[in-house]
Amino acid sequence: APQFPWATSSFLQLDVANLWFGDGKSVGKLHFDAYENLMTMVSGQKQFVLYDPSDNTRLYEGHIREAQYEMDASGDGFYRRKLMESTSMVNSPVDINDPADVTRYPRFAQANALRCTVNEGDTLFVPSFWWHEVISTPATHEARNVAVNYWYKPLYTKDFPCKSCRVRFNLAYEHVLRSLRSKKEEQSRDEL
Repeated sequence: APQFPWATSSFLQLDVANLWFGDGKSVGKLHFDAYENLMTMVSGQKQFVLYDPSDNTRLYEGHIREAQYEMDASGDGFYRRKLMESTSMVNSPVDINDPADVTRYPRFAQANALRCTVNEGDTLFVPSFWWHEVISTPATHEARNVAVNYWYKPLYTKDFPCKSCRVRFNLAYEHVLRSLRSKKEEQSRDEL
């Protein structure tokens, strides 16, 4: 169970918990997740480069479509049976480490990056729909990188694929708004 009582006891609704385990030599290319994300490092470190959702058009938002696969008759492999209209992943074609990409993607020059390093024992909150690229490095004492993250239902949601769509309040949290409204009304009555 997550050890974030301020998040779980207040209002965030846990959707998925992930364990990330590797040799610490990986890069998660520029993408966003439709979840509120708490990432905790167990071993090694992760360097995050983050971009605000308002940078969507500067990052040339792209989508990988979902596909259905079936095993071929011989059992030796898979083939794509059907390409779906739904999106399985949101990514950017921009290589943030290649200066030449500013020529290919000129709006990227106006995107504003935030950079941070998450070390062992640290936790980073990545809001839903924030773009991020993640570089994992191994621990100094052993060649591994271990992290746990908790994905909570997003406070705000948006349609995608849709580069220009704005975020809107997620109705899954409507009870929070009602609770805040009730408390404010109680305060107003008490002040009379």
